[in-house]
Amino acid sequence: MRLDLELKVGEQTARKATAVGIDPEAIRSTNTPAPDYFRFWAQGIAELLRVPMDAQEEQITEDKVPGGKRFRVSLANIEGSRFYGWLSVPAGQGPFPAVVYIPGAPGRVYEFMTGTHPDYAENGLLVFAINIHGIELDRDSVFYQSLLDRIPGGFSSLGEDDPYRYYYRRVVLGAIRAFDYLRTRPDVDTSRLAVAGSSQGGGLSLLVASLEKRLKAAAFEVPAMCDQTGVFYGRPTGWPHMLDRDSGSDERVVRTSRYYDAALAARFVRAPCMFTVSLLDESCPPTTVYTAYNNAKEPKEIFVFPNTTHPGSFTAERDLVCIEWLKKTLSEGK
Repeated sequence: MRLDLELKVGEQTARKATAVGIDPEAIRSTNTPAPDYFRFWAQGIAELLRVPMDAQEEQITEDKVPGGKRFRVSLANIEGSRFYGWLSVPAGQGPFPAVVYIPGAPGRVYEFMTGTHPDYAENGLLVFAINIHGIELDRDSVFYQSLLDRIPGGFSSLGEDDPYRYYYRRVVLGAIRAFDYLRTRPDVDTSRLAVAGSSQGGGLSLLVASLEKRLKAAAFEVPAMCDQTGVFYGRPTGWPHMLDRDSGSDERVVRTSRYYDAALAARFVRAPCMFTVSLLDESCPPTTVYTAYNNAKEPKEIFVFPNTTHPGSFTAERDLVCIEWLKKTLSEGK
């Protein structure tokens, strides 16, 4: 339940909002996964495995991780594409627990938006912070903005009428490849792997965690892509609102959503997991986050931030909540 207040005094207007959850753990998804969910993704993974990884690494001399190392990494992906990311290795002797970090939207590939996340490495976690667009790193912001401007409707709706052509298929498979790459590194403890992400990255992390069965932990911060059919039941949907645009009730898009709805994928996650939810979030509304949380199996935790909007969800303090949880969970049973 949300309460919005507005007070006008002369020319000035003050606004305030607050929200509270009423039995949030009773909220359920409005759809079910595709019956061939795992067969669909197994076909994609088989396609990926036919492509040699061709890992290319370039060490960076900038000292953003005191005593550690940083690399630009490029991996071959499906359809002749490549997948890029920043790898930050902690100081000291490995092997280290490792995290694949997936960014929020738009997930641009220059460093500021992709995030190198040296704070993870400073806390003893090797982190591979990937971008999702298959475009090289380190170009200027004008270059990346020009690419986004060429897609007036946004990348998140590209191919949404066909699960095999949907934009995020290549992205999910690229993230699977990121884990394949980490397993080749001698400085990675392959028994302590995790996926993490926020917003778009949180939703994609749910999809990846549903397929990667060897994870020890998974962290989903205000995950997007949840409960896409909620619009048909008078409920909000999580970004990118696949069925809350011109597609309307297009059955082709409904079909695609059953392979990519992060809340539906949550029921297949086997790793211990944590969620964060912001009760004033309009991009990833709390009802949608709870559909994912309620589908996930134990052990699980959810961290609730009552008076926080979506933009307010991305702070250093919130990052530390995730990092501390990952450190604790990845160290259990070591």
